[in-house]
Amino acid sequence: MRVLLISEFYPPKISGIAQHVRRLALNLAKRGHEIQVLVSDPSHKAVENEENVEVVRTKHILSSFKWIFTDKEMCYVPPLPDFVLKKGIMKVIAAFGPDIVHVHGWPMYTVAALKKRFPRLPIISTFHDYGFFCPKQTSYNENERSICYQREPLVFRCVSCARNSHGLMKSFAIMSSMLAFRKLLGNLDQIVAVSDYLRNVTIEAGFNNVRVIPNFIDLNEMKKIEKTCFGNEGSFLTDILYVGALVPYKGVHVLLKAYKTLKNNLNFLPQLTLVGRSHLKWSFNISDSKVKMISNMPSDIVFSYMQHAKIVVVPSVWPEASSLVTLEAMTFKKPVIASAIGSLREFVQDRETGLLVPPNDHLELASAIKYLLEKPQRMKHMGIEGYNRVVKLFSAEKVVPQIEDLYKEVGE
Repeated sequence: MRVLLISEFYPPKISGIAQHVRRLALNLAKRGHEIQVLVSDPSHKAVENEENVEVVRTKHILSSFKWIFTDKEMCYVPPLPDFVLKKGIMKVIAAFGPDIVHVHGWPMYTVAALKKRFPRLPIISTFHDYGFFCPKQTSYNENERSICYQREPLVFRCVSCARNSHGLMKSFAIMSSMLAFRKLLGNLDQIVAVSDYLRNVTIEAGFNNVRVIPNFIDLNEMKKIEKTCFGNEGSFLTDILYVGALVPYKGVHVLLKAYKTLKNNLNFLPQLTLVGRSHLKWSFNISDSKVKMISNMPSDIVFSYMQHAKIVVVPSVWPEASSLVTLEAMTFKKPVIASAIGSLREFVQDRETGLLVPPNDHLELASAIKYLLEKPQRMKHMGIEGYNRVVKLFSAEKVVPQIEDLYKEVGE
C-alpha cells in the first residue's frame, strides 16, 4: 500500500507529533508499505530519505513570514485551507499516487479541503491534541488556571485565553480560522484519537467518526538508544526527572513547590532535573543548587537523563491528550508519578506502574515522590510493570497493525 503521511514537522526538529510520524513511517516501511512523508516545514533539505522512507518538504502560506512567530524554529501551519500548502500536496499526490493520506496536526484543514478534488482518496487524520477547537491546542485556560470545557472556538473567551501565548492579533486570526473552517473537518473519512479521553472530547465537539489508536513506542529503537546511553552515569544521574515543555500548564511550578516541601521531609537532598523546550514568554527562578534546568537539548541527551533517573514526574495541570514522555519513561523501566488527569489516567496504573496524584497539588506530589524515593524495591517493581504494560499495549508490534487494519477498512 502507498501511504502519504503529512505533518508540520519531522526530525531533526523534535516535537511529539514529529516523533510519532517518524516512528509510524519507519515501521510501516518495514512492514512492506511504500511510504512518503510530506512536511510543511521547508527549513531543511527539499527531499531526504531514511530507511526507505522518502521525506518531501514543501512550503505553506507563512513560511516566508517567520518573524511573526515567537519561536522561529517552529513555523506552524495556520488552521485553514492553505493555498500554498495545497499546491505542494497536490503535486505530491500526482507524483506519488497514494492509496491513502494520513495527516497529523493543523495541515488537516488543508487536506480536508482537498476531499472534493480527490473524492475517492481516503483521508485519515490523527488528533494528538485539542487543535480542532483550541487556539493553544491545550484546552486549558491559563487566565483562570482551569481546564476549559468549551468544545468550539468563541471569539472573546478564546482570544483572551490565547493572547498570553500568541499575542492578540495572532490569537484572533487562529481562532477565526478555526471557527470559519471547522466544518471542513467533516470531510475526513476517519479521525483517530490517541487516547480514550481525547476521543470523548472529540465526540463532545461534534465529530462521530472517531476511533482510538494510541501513540506507540518502537522497542527496537529504544533498545538501541539505551545502549548508547549506557556508561554515562556520572553526567546524567538524577533522582527526579521532568521532561517536557518548560511552561506553566505542564505543572513545572507545581513540581518546584513540591521539591521545596521535599527538602524538609527527607534525610537526604534529592537531585531534581528539568529537561525540555523553553518558551520565551515563561521563565522559572531556579536558585537551588540541587535543581538543574536544561532547555532545548537534542533527544539523545533527553534519553540519557531518562535512562539514569530514578523517577520520572509528569505533573501536568492540563488534560494531556497523550503523553509520549510517560510511555518513554515506562520503556526505560522508570516509575512515573503523574497527575490524575486526561490520558495520564489511562497510561499510568496507580500503585502498579507508578503513582497518580491530584493535579495542582504540590503536597500530594511531594508525598508521592518521598514514598518512592524511600522504597527502591517498589520503584524497581513499578518500573518493570510499566515496561510490561508498554510491551502489551503501546509497542509498535501491537499498535501499527491496528493502523494497517484501519487503512484497509477505510480504503475498501
